[in-house]
Amino acid sequence: MTFTCRMDPKSVRRYVPEQVSLSDDAPGWLGDDTHCVKGPICWKCKGQKLLRSHEICTVCQGQGRVSPKRADVEGARLDGKITRGRKSSTSWEPIGPTPYALTAELQNEWTQMIRTVSRVKIDVSIDMTEQAEAGENLPLWIPKPGEELCNLVGSWRILQRVGSHRWTTDDLCTAYYALQTAIDSGLNRKQEALRYLDLGTGNGSVLQMTYWALCTNSIQISEAVGVEARSEAVALGRRSLSFNIDSRTQNVRIHHGDFRSVELGQLPFDLITGTPPYFRVDFEIASHENSEEVSAIINQGGMPTSKQSAPARCEFRGGIEAYCEAASKFLTPTKGRFVVCENWLNDKRVAEGAKAASLSIIKRLDVIGRTGKDTLFSVYVMAKEDRLVTNSIEIERLEVRGYDGDWTSTYKRRILNSMNIPYL
Repeated sequence: MTFTCRMDPKSVRRYVPEQVSLSDDAPGWLGDDTHCVKGPICWKCKGQKLLRSHEICTVCQGQGRVSPKRADVEGARLDGKITRGRKSSTSWEPIGPTPYALTAELQNEWTQMIRTVSRVKIDVSIDMTEQAEAGENLPLWIPKPGEELCNLVGSWRILQRVGSHRWTTDDLCTAYYALQTAIDSGLNRKQEALRYLDLGTGNGSVLQMTYWALCTNSIQISEAVGVEARSEAVALGRRSLSFNIDSRTQNVRIHHGDFRSVELGQLPFDLITGTPPYFRVDFEIASHENSEEVSAIINQGGMPTSKQSAPARCEFRGGIEAYCEAASKFLTPTKGRFVVCENWLNDKRVAEGAKAASLSIIKRLDVIGRTGKDTLFSVYVMAKEDRLVTNSIEIERLEVRGYDGDWTSTYKRRILNSMNIPYL
């Protein structure tokens, strides 16, 4: 009698396979144990529970997985919240488009609540009882348990999960530089309104900030599209849009799909933005008779214990190289511009990714978190290589905070003032 030992063939891939990309927001985040509730595979011991020294891993305490932070778990149980208006000097006034939810035709108890929150600077909680009583009359943008309706730019707001992915300085600088790029490259002087695309749009922060900035500066937009693979992020982004814009008159939408294979029609886009995740992840694929198990193994930094934050920080569906390839595919070959943010440690990858995608880097904004520190991240401007030949890159520097920890005057003037964010 012959016995055959059948082992599962395994392979390691750089990104989540496209065929499973939309089946889960973070495929492989839990490894092959879908019933585990303790979080992702430990980034230090790689799930082995022991270190090379045969000592118990100090990060996961020998569990092989990293438990979610208490604040994240408790945050998901909190009532929905509308956050207070930003503190500001008496001279600050919101500019730009009025949120659709606050227009005269939609006056109701919910919009009055927003006005009160902004005026008296207090948070307001929305409990489950209030939501149940409102029933079908509840606006889509009202935060559900574990969510907050937060300030964005001007008087616009955005829905975000407590303890999950939130918009950051990276997003703000990318949106600002996209506006400046549109102006500097003459996209605002085109006879036709420009078409704008945001790759990996997440909760829609960059998409909405850039759209707000273009509209505020009287730049005509025929269409603005965000592409996102994570279903929860798509839902949050669409609900935020319902607060900020009138879908009947403004052609802004978030498409649920993987930008590596998505089809968005025949017309190219004049302006494209992207804020790729910064940290590398490899994926171990174990093939069985009728299925594949995907396990994510972090290679840089630590895997976030929030499932919704993980793909925003780690390269589940592609890093800068994938973003460059997609941008090259969708970008207008004449005056089209791709504005993308990346961790400064990955600068070499940006150059290689751009070259492989036939893009040229023509401008760069180096952002320093605090005076005296090294560059934290950079925002790059790229164009199609076959229409633009350049031997030099225009480089700018921007320090966010000074030695005293306060915003620098340059950051206030260039970023906060341009994006209508108040400061004391």
